[in-house]
Amino acid sequence: MPKMHLINYLKPERKAGVVMKTYLMVAGTILTVSFSLLVCKAAVAKDGKAVFTDSKCAMCHQVGTEVPTTKKSGKAIDVAGKQKDATKIESWLKGEPNEKGKKHPAKFKGSEEDMKAVAAWLATK
Repeated sequence: MPKMHLINYLKPERKAGVVMKTYLMVAGTILTVSFSLLVCKAAVAKDGKAVFTDSKCAMCHQVGTEVPTTKKSGKAIDVAGKQKDATKIESWLKGEPNEKGKKHPAKFKGSEEDMKAVAAWLATK
């Protein structure tokens, strides 16, 4: 004997409403979980200044009053955001030539996410 579900006892015009409500509840749950995951990911976004420090960029570059820790004196980059946007800073960190045909002496060795964080932070300087 086949199992009979409660929905089979409903009038045909009510079945569509019950099915639609079920679909909407499932869709709402999926959207809620997706939004929660996005919020969590944003909360753990990398801090560009911390990545800059951890990647030892400050060994050659000066940001504000922070002086490079080695004798190498790279360009002071605390004005980078006034001259370039985050996309141009990213391409520079990747080792791509700038408008003058020059490349950054050392290609960024961190992850893509780290590079984006540093570029976004520098773009605010």
